[in-house]
Amino acid sequence: MTRKKHFVIPLMVLALATLAALACSVLGGGPLFEDDFSSSSSGWSTGNSDSSSVDYGDGDYVMKIFTTEWFVWGNPEESFENVHIEVTARNTGGATDTTFGIICNYQDNTNFYYVGIDSQGFYAIFKTNPSPPDQILTNNGEWGESADITKDAASYRIGADCGNGTITLYVNGTQIASASDSDFSQGDVGLFAWTADEANSEIRFDDLVVTALP
Repeated sequence: MTRKKHFVIPLMVLALATLAALACSVLGGGPLFEDDFSSSSSGWSTGNSDSSSVDYGDGDYVMKIFTTEWFVWGNPEESFENVHIEVTARNTGGATDTTFGIICNYQDNTNFYYVGIDSQGFYAIFKTNPSPPDQILTNNGEWGESADITKDAASYRIGADCGNGTITLYVNGTQIASASDSDFSQGDVGLFAWTADEANSEIRFDDLVVTALP
């Protein structure tokens, strides 16, 4: 089963904040970076417009979208190479076709990878292009559907490997898909939400951890 969505770059400009304060030492094999979003000064970009908002709220990093076919994201303004990223995501807005997930190797607004799922079991791994549409790197350029993505779950632990020329998507510890591309070898991490035909979306992120790949 396949599905198409339209990529729309947001008119909202997310304000770049200071470097995240919760970056951790790599000594002892600990995380390179982590954030539980309990502090609104931890450095992630925030912003508001008539179409969407990205902000901290009740210990989460919250993305709300009020219109259809709209893509928003936020970054902590860091830089990593060859990393595994995990975050807990909850779809709390009722728009079941909203895609949400992780950005990696972010260079700028038009050069990065992102991996995403929705709460109906669909998924894809993407590479941005200077102008829409973006390139789907999995399933011969089409959306995929996986029985390993539980429909309408209360939360999802989304993971991404980004390094060594490979981007891999995990959900709740299970590998869902992988793709090969080496155009972006390092960069910032990020989180995103993306509406399709349903508006009034809300995605809440928590407990993000970035670790080095072996």
